[in-house]
Amino acid sequence: LLNAWEARSPLAALTTVSKEAAPNTVYVSCYGFDEAMRILICDIKFGQTLKNLQAGQPEVSFLFHAPGIGAYQLKGTTDYANDGKQYEQGKTFAKPEATVRGVLAINITAIYKGSARIL
Repeated sequence: LLNAWEARSPLAALTTVSKEAAPNTVYVSCYGFDEAMRILICDIKFGQTLKNLQAGQPEVSFLFHAPGIGAYQLKGTTDYANDGKQYEQGKTFAKPEATVRGVLAINITAIYKGSARIL
């Protein structure tokens, strides 16, 4: 997984689900791992994504592609912060001119490479 992470394309996809079970997928580019191996994603323009998270739908799917290696889907639960350690760490993945409204952390519960579960 770490080799694929290092070789990944810069855009990834984040999918959340509304209370009505409607999926919402957005591209994200300001993200990385923290020391606890959680994925931190900067909220620069979350719209429906943030609404879904605030509505109590904390499970998400994060998809990235590593050319020549494959596609990976990481599933997990989330924590959202707009201050504190998580927020400060997450902001380091954004461009200096970006306005980061908050940082989403994904606590990974499952990892898939293609259709095969590897964690």
